[in-house]
Order: sequence, then C-alpha cells, then structure tokens
Amino acid sequence: MLQDFLIALVLAFIAFEVIEHVLLPIFWFLVKGIVLFHAERWQAVSEYPLLPGEKAIVEEVSGLTLRINPCMDTVCHDNVK
Repeated sequence: MLQDFLIALVLAFIAFEVIEHVLLPIFWFLVKGIVLFHAERWQAVSEYPLLPGEKAIVEEVSGLTLRINPCMDTVCHDNVK
C-alpha cells in the first residue's frame, strides 16, 4: 500500500517536472506571458523562452506590453527583477 503511494507520488513529480521544464517553454511562443515588474503585472513577449522565476531585462515598453530578454549574469544587477 505504501509502496504504491510512493510510486504514484514519484510519477506525479516526474510528470510535473516534464510539464514545467519541457512543455511550458515550448508553449511560451504560442501564448503571451505575464511578468511581475515593479510590483505590477504586465503582459510580456520575448524572443527566448523563460522559466518561471527567471530574471529578465525589459528592452522595450509598447503600450501595456513589455518586450523582455533573459538576464545574462554579466549584465544583471541585484535590483533586476
């Protein structure tokens, strides 16, 4: 009984990781994303896929949409969100 529960738990964890790290970045290009910038939610587009929690640089503001790119360590500062 406990063994079946642990197996189901491990399989659920693996499925979650595959969805989060494989499928979501693929669908990034099909839908607009939402980012938190200066404590406000903005629609955002990017040429590169970003994972949840990844830091980004705002390149352009067009209306209510931000064009962002992933933050590179050499350009990032501590205050970049």
